[in-house]
Amino acid sequence: MAEVSINDLKFYYEEHGSGEPLVLIAGYTCDVSHWEGVLEALALKFHVLIFDNRGVGRSASPDSPYSIEMLAEDCKSLVEALGWKKFHVLGHSMGGAIAQTLAVKVPEKIEKLVLSNTFLSIKPVQATVLQFFLDLRKQRVDVATQLRGLLPWIFSNEFCSSKAGMEEVIQNLINYAYPQSFVGQKRQLEALLAFDSEEWVGNISVPTLVIGGAEDILTPCRDGEKMSEKIPESQLYTFPHIGHDPVHERPDQYVQVVSEFLKN
Repeated sequence: MAEVSINDLKFYYEEHGSGEPLVLIAGYTCDVSHWEGVLEALALKFHVLIFDNRGVGRSASPDSPYSIEMLAEDCKSLVEALGWKKFHVLGHSMGGAIAQTLAVKVPEKIEKLVLSNTFLSIKPVQATVLQFFLDLRKQRVDVATQLRGLLPWIFSNEFCSSKAGMEEVIQNLINYAYPQSFVGQKRQLEALLAFDSEEWVGNISVPTLVIGGAEDILTPCRDGEKMSEKIPESQLYTFPHIGHDPVHERPDQYVQVVSEFLKN
């Protein structure tokens, strides 16, 4: 557990395990805790770097405009500060947008790329939903109510059918020690909604695995399929009966799929 100052801001990061370097980039509103279910298993195979993006967790949350390119520059600066020359990258959701940007900006640094439950751009339905939940927070609607509305957008029908499982997730999020600030959430959402890789994602030249969830309604499979068609050296894997977060719903299978691709 450590902090480093880059781009005039403080960033929180952790390194785990040994082996081939692997950078994990979390998504919108998510920090290092997103990887808890897979971190130990991945660290048995790789030298894993996890960190909090600008605007979340224990990293700085400046109240100024963010962009996905800016978040990618933060990641690049962090790995350079740590002395990493080449590495694998796995980005989930908004982290996948950051990873796409890195793969185009610094392809010489990336060995292999995993784009998990991510997008070419956020479509109007999803944008409306994400803005709605930010508005609920602005209106100070209680956190449990916000989460009960949000989680069905994240998890599969099977997961949502377990009341106990859903309540456990809600309580864990309510009790989390490092909640995202409203400013961080707002600025990250602005960056997310402005991103569009449709015209340039085909320029990604590194070996790429695109992961989707068959029941993902936040970043639907069609985006992953289109992305995989555009990226020359890419493979596509879709988790059946899973929503937006296979890291949480199928951690063992997720580690297996990612590891087999990176180690092949």
